[in-house]
Amino acid sequence: MVSARRRRRNARVFSSAEGNEPPAGEQRKEKKAEDIPPEDYAIVVELLDCETGEEIQEKADLMAKNALITAGVVEAARVILDGNIQQGQDEDIILILRAIYDVLLKELQKIRAPYAKKVLEFAQEVMGMFTAEDLESNNEMALSKVRLVLQEEFDKDEEIGVTREALEKYLGDVLPVMDMQDERLKEQLAACEDPKVQVQMVAQMMQRTKERMQIDHLREVARTFRSEDK
Repeated sequence: MVSARRRRRNARVFSSAEGNEPPAGEQRKEKKAEDIPPEDYAIVVELLDCETGEEIQEKADLMAKNALITAGVVEAARVILDGNIQQGQDEDIILILRAIYDVLLKELQKIRAPYAKKVLEFAQEVMGMFTAEDLESNNEMALSKVRLVLQEEFDKDEEIGVTREALEKYLGDVLPVMDMQDERLKEQLAACEDPKVQVQMVAQMMQRTKERMQIDHLREVARTFRSEDK
């Protein structure tokens, strides 16, 4: 087994794009090694001291409790892992780096889970304040209330309220899922031979169309606050 000291020495911070330049005119989306803040890199390097997967998990748990694991740390682990893979690093070091990335990613997901639930609940609460019919009739009272509620939420501290970015992301992620579900509904409707079930499915599809109108409107209203963030 490779010693922790050797892993620390050999696991260089390669950029995942190093030695693999994109075509001219194409923007590089990957984060480069030089973009990694030293404090994020330090967290990953500290985990290289661990000799086993259990040690990595224990140390990561402690880091999570002390609020040291962030999206930046997980991104740093990914960049280091990808770069070392592309540079042909030893397999035993790659395995350790992959284990570190996987553990950090899971810890971040656990940290974010309560917040994701809060975003979901807030979105559902706001969507309950107006209907598709309000949009069609341009019900100013209902729609103005929606904007006011969003304004009040976005003005809260991030630790307390839901941010505009989080709400936009959630709503944006919902739509592709709805697209897939709608396609399945259409296929089931086409294959259905029971008239009663067909009526129920059509009603369900109409309701989903109304929900999509609400989601689209909520996204558009949230986007209007972008300029106010600057």
